[in-house]
Amino acid sequence: MFIMFKLFTFHKLINFVLTLLIITVMLLMMALIGLILGGVDAVFIALLFGLLFIFLFPSLSPIIMARFYAAKPLLRFDVPELYYFLDQLVLHAKLDKTPSLFWVNSHAMFAFTLGRSSDAV
Repeated sequence: MFIMFKLFTFHKLINFVLTLLIITVMLLMMALIGLILGGVDAVFIALLFGLLFIFLFPSLSPIIMARFYAAKPLLRFDVPELYYFLDQLVLHAKLDKTPSLFWVNSHAMFAFTLGRSSDAV
């Protein structure tokens, strides 16, 4: 049991470090674009807007991505089998709430989640 807790904590730490690295790289890219387009003053403006979007609109991304892929919501009534498996996964993962399912009309098979554990889509 202790080993599982240790692995789970290490996994969360790795996820946090990777997320922090991605955010840092994104902010550096915004700063570089600001420098190229508008000089030193634009670097600070780009960083300010980047930080505002990260901290003020963390749940905006799932909405934007769902619209970008033209995802259509799947209701529990329409696909009860999928929601049964999803409920089992939610219980096993000990999530706070059941995420919504969406259909993306595509020839490629893929699956992804959007949002945080509290508001996953």
